[in-house]
Amino acid sequence: MHNLLTILGENTVLLKLPCGEKYPSNKNWQKTTLAEMTPDYLEELSSGRFNIGVLLGKPSSGLCSIDIDQDEAVEPFLQLNPTLQSSLRTRGARGANIWVRIVGEHPKLTKLKNKQGAPWGEFRADGGQTVIWGKHPSGCNYSIAAEQPIVEIPFEEINWPTDLQCPWRDVEALDSDDTLEELFTEQGPPFIHGEKGGVTLNQGCLAALFSREHLMIYIPEEGEFYCYNGENGLWEHKQLTTIKGMIDKLVRRLMIENELTCSLAKITAPFIESVLTLFRPKVEKPGAFTHPQSIIHVHNGVIDISGEEYLLKSFSPEFYSRNQIPVEYVEEATCPRFVHELLEPCLGPEDIDLIQRIMGSILLPYNAAQAIILITGAAGSGKSTFVDLAEKLIGKDNIYELRTNNLNGRFELQFYVGKRLLAGKDVPGHFLQEKGASILKKLSGGDTLSAEKKGLSTVITLQGDFHIIITSNSDLHVMVDGDSEAWRRRLIILEWSKRNTGRPNIPKFSEQLLQEEGSGILNWMLEGLHKHSKELSSHGGFLLNDSQRLRIDTLLNESDSVRAFVTEKLVLSPGGTITSRDLFYAYENYCDEQGWEPYGYHKAIRKFPALIQERYGLRRSHDIRVGDKELRGYRGLAIQD
Repeated sequence: MHNLLTILGENTVLLKLPCGEKYPSNKNWQKTTLAEMTPDYLEELSSGRFNIGVLLGKPSSGLCSIDIDQDEAVEPFLQLNPTLQSSLRTRGARGANIWVRIVGEHPKLTKLKNKQGAPWGEFRADGGQTVIWGKHPSGCNYSIAAEQPIVEIPFEEINWPTDLQCPWRDVEALDSDDTLEELFTEQGPPFIHGEKGGVTLNQGCLAALFSREHLMIYIPEEGEFYCYNGENGLWEHKQLTTIKGMIDKLVRRLMIENELTCSLAKITAPFIESVLTLFRPKVEKPGAFTHPQSIIHVHNGVIDISGEEYLLKSFSPEFYSRNQIPVEYVEEATCPRFVHELLEPCLGPEDIDLIQRIMGSILLPYNAAQAIILITGAAGSGKSTFVDLAEKLIGKDNIYELRTNNLNGRFELQFYVGKRLLAGKDVPGHFLQEKGASILKKLSGGDTLSAEKKGLSTVITLQGDFHIIITSNSDLHVMVDGDSEAWRRRLIILEWSKRNTGRPNIPKFSEQLLQEEGSGILNWMLEGLHKHSKELSSHGGFLLNDSQRLRIDTLLNESDSVRAFVTEKLVLSPGGTITSRDLFYAYENYCDEQGWEPYGYHKAIRKFPALIQERYGLRRSHDIRVGDKELRGYRGLAIQD
């Protein structure tokens, strides 16, 4: 504590924060004063049980910090400000805080963005605080990157990057006025005054002003608007009613500023609709989300995965991302509990490697391997904990429930727009035998699909490149429908079993793991993505061992057990005969030997004719004599032992 005050200065107000958190739990922390820095208080802070923050601005004699979000932005800022290279610099999980003592007046706490609207950092002063010691929420420790005296500097002498939106710079206001002048020259003023004192609202100009104030795009193939949020780097969907409200608000504000309150009644529903009609083509961008870039959008930036090494970059609208993983990327974070307590008790080493590659693949914005993942296992094995954790990691806004019984419906596919993962959780054994189940092959195979949307007269299109995960407590069966090879190419099966019976059940274990090891699990997934990228390059999909392939063969054979029986147990036999009834009994015995659940009598009997004719060219007879009866069956066929 003495060393910390030596660095910061005796006139510094320190704050007590919960260990591992960024913000004080005391709601009145901004009112903390220097008088409260008693020996007992400072001794409590020295115990190591708390994070330590610094109350900034006037309470600490002008002590402020420049918080830079991303590592790659730190060095360019220091090059702009050589004086600050010799000032105290601290670090959390990424970027840096450069500490300064401002001489004279300075702005209050200000969030800083670049001109594309992406967050850059903050100027932290009055109203703010910065953590200087303790444990970061990601698990790493706050550290001192450069232990140096704090530089005293007037705020005006700090040089800010030219691509930042800085409220205290007049140059942007001048640029803004120039832009408005050009807009008014092209479109005319927003309000046109008539000779008799009337006012006409210029819809074209107002539509252009609206597009200038809001970074927005319209996707015609979806019939939807999206607005860029610089805080999280996402293009966020906006309802039509919301946009109309935003237009209404803009026009009212401009009219009040121009003292035209007497004409506010001109803002009618048809008027708003007209402005929207003019606005739509200005921001129309077909296919903006059709060709995703090689990035993974995380909580604290965007990971560029286009090269051999993954790089964290700042948010930008140019990435056209609408799916964010709600976890921070922290380069050195690990996940020992996730591996040792959740995976290892339930899966063998080769299946852990497979599920790591699967989870890595889901980080991609498209299903490159065209895989459909099935996870089966008894209730209580930890399967649901894993899937719940996976959903939290991918982000619930990026997931939609998979309902095979609705896939043939008119409107079901509309709900998949903008989603990354389709999940069927704890489904019944017949889930993949529903009539709509065959559409899963299109949803994962890159097909272009059409969907109807309620309230929209045109058909919307979407790309079938979704990740698909299905979990079940019972064995699943597939409606093969003569297309077993297509299913074989897509299916990946994991059998989740509680191998270690001594594994304790931990309440809300997925939430614990996400909080304690979320960034580490993300790194584990990135390692899996690296492995998956290599197998995609060499084999075009997931590499499976013999036992993993056998699971797929077994499921497909059991799902198509009548075909398997006809193929493996029947032989041509000139002069031989067999009744349909005896054929079914032989089929039942075959399934029993395989450990399979057979089809019922009538369903199996209906399947035999087509399969036997396809395989052996024989048609069913209706006059197979058994005693004094004529029964249905087959001539020239026998059951082999």
